[in-house]
Amino acid sequence: MIRAEHVCCAYGRRPVLDDVSLQVPAGQLTGVIGPNGSGKTTLVRALTQAVPLRRGRVYFQGQPLEAIGRRALARRIAVVGQDDELPLEMDVEDFIGLGRIPYQQRMQFFLTPADRAAVDRAVELTGTAAFRGRRLRQMSGGERQMVVLARVLAQQPAVLLLDEPMVYLDIAHQVALMDLIRRLVRQGHLAVLIVLHELNIAAEYCDQVALLSKGKLACFGAPEDVLTYPRIEAVYGTAVVVQKNPFSGKPNVLLVSEEQKLRGAGPWQRKG
Repeated sequence: MIRAEHVCCAYGRRPVLDDVSLQVPAGQLTGVIGPNGSGKTTLVRALTQAVPLRRGRVYFQGQPLEAIGRRALARRIAVVGQDDELPLEMDVEDFIGLGRIPYQQRMQFFLTPADRAAVDRAVELTGTAAFRGRRLRQMSGGERQMVVLARVLAQQPAVLLLDEPMVYLDIAHQVALMDLIRRLVRQGHLAVLIVLHELNIAAEYCDQVALLSKGKLACFGAPEDVLTYPRIEAVYGTAVVVQKNPFSGKPNVLLVSEEQKLRGAGPWQRKG
C-alpha cells in the first residue's frame, strides 16, 4: 500500500534517517519502535512529504508520492501526530467532521449527506456516540484519542499513520485503542503504521515491527524476530529478559534494574 525505498532525511546538516526501506501493506499493522532520537517521527513525516527526502522515494499504491496531488493524497493517507494541538473549545461532532475537509468543495460550509454518513460511520466504529454534544476540553485523554481516531476515520483513508498515540493513556485505554486499531485493520483492510514506545504492545498487536537505531533500520520483521534480547540490548543499551506471553505466545519484554543485575546471574551477564 505504502512503501519507502532507501529513504534518507536530514535537518540541516544533521542526518536523521539513513537508507530506510520498508513496506506497510494493507490488512496489516506495522509497528515502529526505537530509542528517543532514532528517527521514528521523521519516518512518519517522510511518508507524507512533510519533510523533504535527500535520497530515496516513497510510493503509494505503486505511484511516487510526488506524482499524486495533495488533495488526492489527503483523502487516502491520514496522520495522527504526537504534537497535534487540539481545538479544546470545539464540539466533538464538529471536530470529527474536520476529517471531511479533503472532500469538500470551495465555499462549502456544511457537511453533505455523504459527509454525515462518513462521520456517523466513524462514530459508530470508535464508540464515541456518547461524546456528541460535548467539547474536547470536557474529555479525558483517552476519550480524546478515540475522538481523534474518529476524525481520521471520517476521512476514509487507505493508510493510517499514528505517531505515539499511547502518550498519556492508562493501560485500559491503551488496550481499548489497540484493540480497535487491530479490528479496523482486519475488517477494513487498512494499512496502518504506528510508532510505539511500549515494546510489549508492539509485540502483542503488530504483524511486523521496524526497529530503528540512530536513523538506520536495525531490523524489520515479525515481532518474535525483532524483539529478542540481543537486539534490544544492542539498540537500547539496557538489559532485559524476553519471555513468551503465556496467553498469546508473543514476546514479552521484562525490564532488569541495575540492582537486579548485580544480585544474580541472568542472560545479560557475559561469561568468560
